Amino acid sequence: MKTTRCSAEGCEREFYARGWCRAHYDSLRRNGGVAKRPVLEQRFYGRLIESLTGCMEWSGSRGRDGYGSIHVGPQTILTHRLAWELAHGPIPDGLCVLHHCDNPPCCNPAHLWLGTPADNAADRDAKGRLYTMNVTHCPAGHAYDADNTYRYPDGRRKCRTCGRAADKARRARYKREAA
Repeated sequence: MKTTRCSAEGCEREFYARGWCRAHYDSLRRNGGVAKRPVLEQRFYGRLIESLTGCMEWSGSRGRDGYGSIHVGPQTILTHRLAWELAHGPIPDGLCVLHHCDNPPCCNPAHLWLGTPADNAADRDAKGRLYTMNVTHCPAGHAYDADNTYRYPDGRRKCRTCGRAADKARRARYKREAA
């Protein structure tokens, strides 16, 4: 039976030539041998930098929100979650890894704790990190006050003045289309 996977140990990519994937084949041609990728722990701990605050900050790739990420095979894993797993074991289903230090790239297990999504939201609200909590006016400049704010059951809010203007424009558009 012919294999369609790379011959390198632990590599799951499709083969390219002579039983090797493109990366391992190129490595074989350049170096005369297949370069082994460092184990996950070496890759992870090699990218941590200790800050003055005691945080172990991830110096590798980060998302827009500042959280570090590392590729493990085809998966991308958030580094603070990996730090928790390396220090304490698997994360139970339904729990989040939260930061005491509020520093997204921090991977110091002493700064991390497990909580539910509700704990995460309560922590965010208590620390004033919810963007919409600090917004006092709608994008059009109308105040979000008791008279001008409609609150949806899920907590979102809508400017009543803008809603009335949109309704008026919609009715005028329907009237023009009907004529």
